[in-house]
Amino acid sequence: MSYGAILRFSVKDSGIGLTEEAVKNLFQPFQQADLSTTRKYGGTGLGLAICRNIVQLMDGELSVQSKVGEGSEFIFNAYFSLEDNMDNHIESIENIKGMHALLVDDSESARMVLNDMLTSLGFEVTVAKSGAEAIEKYENHVDKEPFSLLVVDWQMPGMDGLELVHELKKQHDGEIPAVLMVTAYGLDTVRKAARDEEVDGLIIKPINPSALYDSVNKILQLGKKKIAAHKEHKRNDSDHATALQGKRVLLVEDNEINMELALELLKDVGIECESAWNGAEAIEKLKESKFDLVLMDIQMPVMDGLTACRKIREEMNKELPVLAMTAHAMKGEREKSLAAGMNDHITKPIDPEHLYLTLRNFLAPESVNSATPKTAPAKVETTVDTSSDLYIEGIETSTGLRRAANKEEVYLRLLKTFVENYGNFRAKSQLLQTQNRLDETGMLLHTVAGVAGNIGITEVYKLAQLLTLEFKNHIKSGSMNFTPILQDKLEEVANVLDIYLERIHVFLASREEADANAKISVSETELEDMFEKLAQAIEQNDPVSILILTKLLINLTP
Repeated sequence: MSYGAILRFSVKDSGIGLTEEAVKNLFQPFQQADLSTTRKYGGTGLGLAICRNIVQLMDGELSVQSKVGEGSEFIFNAYFSLEDNMDNHIESIENIKGMHALLVDDSESARMVLNDMLTSLGFEVTVAKSGAEAIEKYENHVDKEPFSLLVVDWQMPGMDGLELVHELKKQHDGEIPAVLMVTAYGLDTVRKAARDEEVDGLIIKPINPSALYDSVNKILQLGKKKIAAHKEHKRNDSDHATALQGKRVLLVEDNEINMELALELLKDVGIECESAWNGAEAIEKLKESKFDLVLMDIQMPVMDGLTACRKIREEMNKELPVLAMTAHAMKGEREKSLAAGMNDHITKPIDPEHLYLTLRNFLAPESVNSATPKTAPAKVETTVDTSSDLYIEGIETSTGLRRAANKEEVYLRLLKTFVENYGNFRAKSQLLQTQNRLDETGMLLHTVAGVAGNIGITEVYKLAQLLTLEFKNHIKSGSMNFTPILQDKLEEVANVLDIYLERIHVFLASREEADANAKISVSETELEDMFEKLAQAIEQNDPVSILILTKLLINLTP
């Protein structure tokens, strides 16, 4: 049975206070109660918006009470879970007794503490004080009784923890035990390593037995699944790259986000790519160069994909594989693509594995098992990972990241471009309404659907895709005027899109602010002084240790 508690926190000051109007807007992003504060002291006005979001994630509320001239009181409550029988928590561990763990830390005191904790959990612990010693002990041990867990400090002289992990993976073809990375600072670097699956978990010093147990239990529970998934993923990536390396593909796409995403996926398996923005440009490139395959968007300005494919078949090449890559996923769209001369039809949002298999069917058919289906795999329901550093409410960031070849910097760039390109959606759609341009409105919705789906904004993807179909059917019926129903639904898409644009904007701004703070450097003398104060505070069980640790995390450069 699990228990929980709701705690109420209050912070009060006796400052200048706030007016009712200031209180009303205070929690909106990029707002300050007094704009002169920003001019004098800097800042973006994001802090309270982020705080409210964090409190809401903890099932709480953040509010303010204030009177001009008398001061302000900020109040929030939050839910905290309480484990039943905490004192006996470690004793209930099963299946760990007798497992072997390799502990690597250059600090003698840290080794002693972690050794005791791991031993109390049931591990047989081998200790190393450097990366080089760890490699030697790992090699001597691996053929006898293999390690089940590596507990590695990140910051060590000579070879740091991540370099040690990379070296072990290099020597053992990527197959090493679960890795728990230990760190006192430089969190951004280690968190990125965890997101990139270089390590399986991370834990922050100072470490308590309960936190260590939770971390170890989690990564060992997932260990078998991760090993199997790693082997399968590695085998698949290797197979795709072997089959597709050096093939020349022409990508025809009019949307820069979709183009960047597709180019990343293609380059990841060794494909040589060129791009074109529309069908007419694609035909010119086909006249100039030889390609093994064409990936063709359907709905594009100047010349659409179906028209371009017909011209290719009639005037140029009847054998060149041309694959449709489009957000058109409704019944009958695939048949239209095939009737125009396309060889296959890939729907957006793009599933990387399905894309690679489809390309292999045409570029290296001998490498594909005859039983491999040529149709897209069944859709899998996805969930939002609220524990990820990439958490944005309502957005399936893990799905978007996977479609960006698991490259975080690419995914963040796509999010930024999405905000820049579609921040004017409402104004643009309203202008199209006043000019009664239904076809261009349908094309705009079609583009938004494809891009939103690719980066994981499922709600916008579904709304825009369904409305695209309604516009298409409305035009087919012969009516060329906006109806009140179409106007209302277009307004609904704009409203929902605005919500996600703001969430992404706030997220990106907070990331930039955090990155800027992380780059503030301090001298070695200041670092030594801060660590000395932190050690003293911890020894004395002084709560000020939290403040010192926070200062360290903010000021240390990864």
